[in-house]
This record gives sequence, structure tokens and C-alpha cells, in this order.
Amino acid sequence: MKVKGFVGGVRKGAKFVGAVLVLAAVVGAAYAFWPRHYPRAYLASTAALQSDGTLAPLARAIGFHIGAAVDITELREFEATAQRDFNSMTPCDALKWGNLLVGGKLGQYDFRQGDELVNLARSKQVRIRGHTLLWGRFPGAGHPSDLKEVVNAAKQPKAKLEQLMTEHIRAVLEHFRGRIDQWDVVNEPMHLWKPLWDDNVFYRTLGPDFVAMAFRTAHAADPSLHLVLNEQFGGYDNERAEKFFEIVQEFVRKGVPIHGIGLQSHTLTSVPELAPLKAYVRRLESLGLFVEITELDARVRLFADSPDPYRAQGEYFRAVSSICLEEPACTGLTVWGISDRYTWMSKFAPFKWMQPLDPLLFDLSMRRKPAYYGVAEALRSARATRHGDANHDRR
Repeated sequence: MKVKGFVGGVRKGAKFVGAVLVLAAVVGAAYAFWPRHYPRAYLASTAALQSDGTLAPLARAIGFHIGAAVDITELREFEATAQRDFNSMTPCDALKWGNLLVGGKLGQYDFRQGDELVNLARSKQVRIRGHTLLWGRFPGAGHPSDLKEVVNAAKQPKAKLEQLMTEHIRAVLEHFRGRIDQWDVVNEPMHLWKPLWDDNVFYRTLGPDFVAMAFRTAHAADPSLHLVLNEQFGGYDNERAEKFFEIVQEFVRKGVPIHGIGLQSHTLTSVPELAPLKAYVRRLESLGLFVEITELDARVRLFADSPDPYRAQGEYFRAVSSICLEEPACTGLTVWGISDRYTWMSKFAPFKWMQPLDPLLFDLSMRRKPAYYGVAEALRSARATRHGDANHDRR
């Protein structure tokens, strides 16, 4: 009876612990996804701050590029802010391989959306960053939806993929020749959170050589281009960042025509320490490469512990911008969208359930946020250390 009682007690205890864990998970999910409302104290001071200057003139005065990623839905916002706030633009989705194809499948190209964005930027005398020639994620958008199927069905899959990559890179660079002079040749070659290569169709078929091949193909197609490897990091002092640096270091040693590194800088799950970012930029500079912050945004809920989360978010944007501006190798900073209304996070789980997102410089009504003024403050402060067009030749 004593044994039976003990076993019964253990079972009851296990059920209790299980119930507690389930309850904790439910409470944790509710806390994570329950909508918040933060005071927008910045609205009261916006009018007074309008006279502090806009971003693009501050950037131009020190030979720096301040940019925004623009989707076709944000044309009106871009027209209103080009040259006033941005002297650089990245087509957000329109130039990705799958998005350039009719139906997202191998075959006919449709450059109309890309041309509309690129031509608008050029009409405003705004630099354009090409994004991106190769991306192993999101079939039908990042690359053709049938690419894996076509490659695997070929008698020589490696040769087939090399052919398709070469034809694509040449076709896109020829189409935009003379209109775009900086390209993200490969986007996100690494696993999302591990110090490994991303297991995509390019890596599975060709191994890590696909990256070097893409850069050499792009350079041969147009030697005047500035070619960039673009990657996202949650921190810069971990194994994943070290692995990426080793990969880049090897490319440089082998003479791969890589000229710059794009550090995306999406701030998604936690606010990183920024001292390692500064050190990482310097390490990349030591390889003879330029660096750009290419996809900066930061969810306002990450600053919820502050009495004024929007102000704390603005301080974060100022700090990131200052680190870039303090390093000669860092030649530009791009935010991934103009207005909070069109942030990519609103389309993707789990972020779309974590309202408010508000990760950009302008709010839903196109009012400047503390993030905007944080970038402006960093640009004004940089005038003492950066002068004119001194850095333009590095890009």
C-alpha cells in the first residue's frame, strides 16, 4: 500500500507540475502577444523639432548615405521623403529573383516594378542599392519556386544550377547597367541562428563555392559594381558572427571580388550590446572592406521597460547610427522601410501578433518619431569627424 501510495503521489505531482508548466506557457504567450499601448510623448514636441534639419542634407554634407528600403506600396512616401530625408534607396522586394519572374517560376522576366522604383529614385538623384541577386529563402520570391525541382531533375544538377545562376546574374545586371552601382550579391548565406551555412538549394547543390561563384560572375558581368555580402546578426560576439567573419576572411584571401559587407541589423527579439558591433565593423575594415547597415529596424516593445519606449527606441537608433558614423569603413545606413504602416513585420509571425511593432523612423501617420531625431543627432555629431565626399570612393 505504501508503494502504491508513493506512486500515486508521484503521478499527482507530475500532473500538477505539468499543469503549472502549461499555465506558465499560456501566461507567457499572453504576455508576449497581448497588445500594448505606449504614450506618444514625441507628438507634443514634434513641431519644435522640425527646425532641426532633415536627414539627407546632413548625410550629404559628410559624404554618407542614409537610405530606406521601399516596396511598390510606399511610392508616395518615398516621393515625399527622397532627397529630404533619404539619399539612398533599396528596392525591398522587387529585384529578388523570384519576384522578377512571371508567376515566380523560371522563364520570362518582368522588370516593371523594379524599373518603376529604380527610375523614381534616379529622378530624385538618389543612390540605389540592388537587393538581391541570390537568396536561398522564400521560393517564388527570393528565388524561383521551381528552381529546386528543375535542378534536381537535371542530369547534371551542379552544371544546371551554375548555368541558371550565371544567366540570371548577367540578365539582371545588364538590365540595370548604369542605374545601380551597388548590389547585395548574396543575401543571408548562413543559418538563421547557428554558425552553419544555410541549407538551401544553392548550398546543397554547389556547396559554399556558390557564393564565390556568384561574386565572380557579377564582377565579370560589370567590373564597375560594388559587390556586397549581406547577413543578419542578433549579436556580433558569438560563434555565428565569428564563423561569418572567417568565411569572409577566406574569400578575401582567395581574391574573391567582394567589396563590402551588409550588416542587416533587424532588432527582433532583444536589444543587443553595441560595443561588439563597433569592434566587428573594425575587423571587417581590417580586411579592406566597406560596411553598411542595410536593414535597420527595432520593435518598440523591446524598449517596454523604459518610461518612454519611443524615446528609448530613438536613443537606440542614435547609438547604432553613431557607431556607423564613427567608423570610416561604415559608409551608409538603411532603415528597412519608411513608415511603421508598411513594416515587413506586420506580415510575418510571430511579430505580427506583437503589437505595437512601430520599428521605423516615421509612425503610421508619417510623423517623425524619436528614432528619426536620433539618427539626425548622430549625423549632426558626425560633422566633426567626417567631411564631404571622402568616403564615396569606398562604395
